[in-house]
Amino acid sequence: RDYYASRGLGDVYKRQHDAMAIKNHNESIKQGLKDIDYKMALLDKDIRTAKQAVASSPNTQEVNDLKEELSKLQSSRKTYSAQRKDLKNLSIR
Repeated sequence: RDYYASRGLGDVYKRQHDAMAIKNHNESIKQGLKDIDYKMALLDKDIRTAKQAVASSPNTQEVNDLKEELSKLQSSRKTYSAQRKDLKNLSIR
């Protein structure tokens, strides 16, 4: 009897450990998603600003430079968006 009782407690502790590991894993993912969302919000703001500058700039060289920068910003945003999707898929339910 004692053998089975102690075995049962071991299973309880193991489940608690597993539950805590899953919780910590999901919290790490949640923080990673929060960080990515923050960076994406900053990029969105920079993209809007660059688009406005392109629309209002009369200088052709300046417009070309701004379009190049805008392209880089949009590419970075796509990268963050893909990373966010991948990270979200790592969450354990």
